[in-house]
Amino acid sequence: MMMVGDAEVPEIHENVQLQNNRILTSLNHLKINEALLLRRRAAEIFSNSVAFASDIHGYLQKKIVEGIYKIVKKYDEDLMVLSNILTLLKDLAEKRSVLIHLLLPMVCLFLDVLGGYVYSGNRECSLFLRISDFCGNALFPILNITKLLAYHARNSSIHGIRDLCVQILGDFASCCFKCQKSVAKTTTSVTILESEGQMINVIKKLITPPSTNEAIFNGLTVLHEWMNIGGFDICDTVANDNVLMTRLLQIFDNDEGNDEIIRIVGFLAFSHDLIAKKI
Repeated sequence: MMMVGDAEVPEIHENVQLQNNRILTSLNHLKINEALLLRRRAAEIFSNSVAFASDIHGYLQKKIVEGIYKIVKKYDEDLMVLSNILTLLKDLAEKRSVLIHLLLPMVCLFLDVLGGYVYSGNRECSLFLRISDFCGNALFPILNITKLLAYHARNSSIHGIRDLCVQILGDFASCCFKCQKSVAKTTTSVTILESEGQMINVIKKLITPPSTNEAIFNGLTVLHEWMNIGGFDICDTVANDNVLMTRLLQIFDNDEGNDEIIRIVGFLAFSHDLIAKKI
């Protein structure tokens, strides 16, 4: 075994290879094993291994992304299996992992014909991958993880799953332009109206710079619907959130170039006396 000072270079390589093998093995069990207890254990190992992994590239990224997507899109997936994968997604979203960006519905791939590389289109996560390594002979799949999260957030019968999906959407909304755009295109209003504990945090992330006008409009629309449905109690909660009120005042004062946005802020002001006084 080669020694460099006190470091054992082959051991480092072996550890990475062991990590990669563990990820692929657990993912394979998730795909083909029908025994529920084994699938649950595989989901736990897969989630933990990916969360703490380093040096994930090319082919392995592709397998991880496909595995996550296939599990989340199963609307009748086992609760414990789904919970492990969603917990992994939240961890990756908080870290702004490149794996999250590869799950976006509008990944904006560009082909460099001369070099044969794919670019993810996210300046925050500049990533170049050889097409032959990542895609093989198949077309790059157009994934839509935010749409699936929105579905689970609204339709899951388990409160914990709904709440977790809303938290993940909130993490997406605060990540980067591509992630914000992806969240803004989901049916956010029906997605998070039933998860009041996360509502204000998600809205703040959607309407706070560097959000696009589309994301701001979406966030304000959700806020308006929520206040209409929730009545006085929700209006009072919104009016007493100083951070949210400050942001609404900034939008109204700065006139951010979108009449629809200003109009919605005006509607919000008319909905509650205290909001009108603060705006």
